[in-house]
Amino acid sequence: MNRTRVGREGHLGDDRVPSEINEGQYSNPLVYAWEPRAHTTSQQSFVSHELGNIFKRLSNRTTWITALKMQAVVVRNAAESIACAWIPNALYALGNIFSGKWYTNQSRSELLVANTVYASITFCSIVFISFLPMMLSLKFTVLFESRPTIWFCVKRLMRATWAIFMITLLLMFGVSCLIAYLTSIAPWLFKLKLECCADNVFLVGYFTGITRAVKQIYYEETQQGGERLQLKQRKSRKSKIVPGDSANVAFHAQRGPFKAAPRYHTTTFWRAYLRGLPMSLIPFVAGLFVHVLSQQRIADQGNTVLTSFVVAGIVFKLTIQEFAKHYVFKKRVRSARVMCVLVGIPTVLIDTQTRIILLGINSTQTAVAGAIGMALVEISLRAGKAVLVMWEIRHHKNMHTRRTNSILHQTAASDMFIHRSNRAIVQQATHEQRPSLSTGLADFEIWRRQVQAFHTSELNADIQSSDTETAVEANTIAWRLSQLKILGLQIAVEIVVDYMSIVLEMVIGIEFDHVKNLGSFLAALFMIAAIMNITISIGYYLS
Repeated sequence: MNRTRVGREGHLGDDRVPSEINEGQYSNPLVYAWEPRAHTTSQQSFVSHELGNIFKRLSNRTTWITALKMQAVVVRNAAESIACAWIPNALYALGNIFSGKWYTNQSRSELLVANTVYASITFCSIVFISFLPMMLSLKFTVLFESRPTIWFCVKRLMRATWAIFMITLLLMFGVSCLIAYLTSIAPWLFKLKLECCADNVFLVGYFTGITRAVKQIYYEETQQGGERLQLKQRKSRKSKIVPGDSANVAFHAQRGPFKAAPRYHTTTFWRAYLRGLPMSLIPFVAGLFVHVLSQQRIADQGNTVLTSFVVAGIVFKLTIQEFAKHYVFKKRVRSARVMCVLVGIPTVLIDTQTRIILLGINSTQTAVAGAIGMALVEISLRAGKAVLVMWEIRHHKNMHTRRTNSILHQTAASDMFIHRSNRAIVQQATHEQRPSLSTGLADFEIWRRQVQAFHTSELNADIQSSDTETAVEANTIAWRLSQLKILGLQIAVEIVVDYMSIVLEMVIGIEFDHVKNLGSFLAALFMIAAIMNITISIGYYLS
């Protein structure tokens, strides 16, 4: 007797019922897939079993070694962020190349223009470099079977993006000059940080342009892109053939194989720009938040104001993360890169500015207490979020278990009491219910993976942001010798906190598989975040 089971991806398959199952008793492998384990019969045994698993994982060397490897990747990205952040720092130290003045002799308007142009050049360069590793893995048709070199990829990408780069740079320069002129007439406009708004608008345009160019190169000039286009064309042609229409089938058969190579139709720039604009809204709000607060001289206020600022920053960061989570689930976003952008940039911006303000305090005791307090809050929040996510997944799983068992027991009762002559009708009803069970299981798996992916992106943002913050602090206050001891303490505390948090999250059950292949992307992302923080911090200290 054949029965239906549900695979890992929610697909249906045929399985044989073991001979040990009695003929009069209904059973299904789906019950075994969802059946709670024996230790869940009582709450006390469940808790003790979970605690035993946690201590067992803690005593496993593999957990600590895996966490150490992940921490090494984070430290490497932080070192790259430090090297990258030194570029705008050196440019700021050289002064204004447009006026030829030393940085201490610049006016506020000259500082605004120079900062905007430096940040734009650095941002565009990082985005440009971040696409090169992906292009190096492609097989270009003009090179036959040989791999492309770095110089080949640089030339090809520069030829495709030089126009959008020049347009972005000229627009940024022109708008920053206009804003500088307006702030000279009305100085109160400087606190509104209008150049921050202009930066986000134009830099999203540059990212849209270079993304379109890379997609066009991929589909039109590489073997992988050509094969994917042909596959899409075959699927579209098959969908146009009406089953049972012999004339239609004969017509497509006479046409034979594809004679012309398929062409890639690029999305218009403005449509792609508007599509990516909502994704930049959350980082924009976070950047505007720290830009405005940087003008309030919070470091010069009392401890009450400083504590209120730290608490408000944490609450605002958590609020932005919840909005990002709502957007991800509403739009059914499954890309880990998009999740990292939505969560990572706000986390880095808000946390870094909070730490820099703490470093700017003249009281060493207050700064040390603030650094240790933020570390304790961070590790508590991360462990609490991990527990909450795993409880939410387990709760949904138990709900599906109860629903599945209820349906299967109802079917079993019907199968036992209805006459054998009506068994075909019962089996038909059973098969009508099983697709709903498989659909529910597939929906649960999709939801679980989405929750895990978002939480992993959030955790990765917290991990990477802490070291990026340290990199920005090292670049910002390296010339302030009185703060180097506090900076060293923060670095040591962050390394310990990150490592212990990773271990606890892995022990609780959080999966980090979603971000294993995003090394170069995350490095570029947090380099950009470091540049944004350097721009804000330099404006804070030099203004």
